[in-house]
Amino acid sequence: MNVAVSLDRLDPDTPNGMQRVAFETARHLVRQGHEVTILTLRRERDTADEIRDGVRVQRYEGRGGAVGEAIAGFRALRDLHARRPVDVLHAHFAYCALGPLAASVGTMARVRTYHGAWNFEAIAERPALPSDRFRYGVEWATLRGVDRVIVLSDYARAQIVRAFGVDDARIERIPGGADLARFAPTEPRQTYRRTFDLDPGAFVIAGAGRLVKRKGFDRLVAAMPSILEAVPNALLLIGGDGAERPALEAQIARLGLASRVRLLGHVDATLADLYRGANLVVVPSVALETFGLVTVEALAAGTPVVGSPTGATPEILRAFDPNLVARNATSRALAEGVTRFALANHDDDETKIRLKAFTARYSWLNHASAVERLLLHVVAERSRRRLP
Repeated sequence: MNVAVSLDRLDPDTPNGMQRVAFETARHLVRQGHEVTILTLRRERDTADEIRDGVRVQRYEGRGGAVGEAIAGFRALRDLHARRPVDVLHAHFAYCALGPLAASVGTMARVRTYHGAWNFEAIAERPALPSDRFRYGVEWATLRGVDRVIVLSDYARAQIVRAFGVDDARIERIPGGADLARFAPTEPRQTYRRTFDLDPGAFVIAGAGRLVKRKGFDRLVAAMPSILEAVPNALLLIGGDGAERPALEAQIARLGLASRVRLLGHVDATLADLYRGANLVVVPSVALETFGLVTVEALAAGTPVVGSPTGATPEILRAFDPNLVARNATSRALAEGVTRFALANHDDDETKIRLKAFTARYSWLNHASAVERLLLHVVAERSRRRLP
């Protein structure tokens, strides 16, 4: 197959979850003998073209706002198709898929991986704006204008059926993946704690993600006084940055938790050590977790996760241990979940062995292989039907 992948950007050092899914799948396809080109917007200091692990990355200039970027994406796919016919367009981010989808012609198959609704995420992090109708329209058009939609969870499947009217028969659930080798623990926990200069005897609770309202870190901080009553040696580390950092810093000071809660900022290089050095990871999200990459990565690190019953997080945790799902996303329920885990003392070798076996299903190889099978099927289907 000759595969074109539409993506908003591809960062060299700090890829987000969507970028990781797109690139790991592309790399697998190349290893299986397919040709893959990622079409993405060029940002400042980006090279125009490069080959990364066999994947061609072609960046195009998009000027003039949304319309200009759509036109640039249209031309990028059209030119790629003219050089060698593209068999399938695999789009990831709705906004950057508009132009390439309009340029797809003939028997070119069209597949979209849905990572979460652009408009829903915006509304969850700020008051609604008139422009959110445009965002909804873009999502609707790019979900309805493809042959198949890949979702990473049943939660995401239900969301696009309900909100965008996507036919369930056109949806394929393929759980996301994680770099299991990167996160696998190979040393005693104390080794990883040295990265953050942690007290060996502390009960370390970790969280990671963008510091935005929907991630619920304010609720996790609010849970700490109750947690400390039951677990006096508890210490909370939160990795990540974002707009809510000043509010979290003020909350920590107001609650007198400066010695028990640390905001680490960006932790991309040390994320694996954060998970592997913790006794427990908490995912306190209050909305829109369409997969749960943090959950899978932490479990792959041999560290159990307590998560709120929001989005796709319960799908992952209930399959391992239903007791790890909090009653709800309130600070009280999070405190109960953390305290219950700490007092039950699940920190043992048997749990780590079970976690390793459980997370094997979330390898990038499994994800990418399933995507490859779907792309091949859709390409063959398109060719048979000869749709315009």
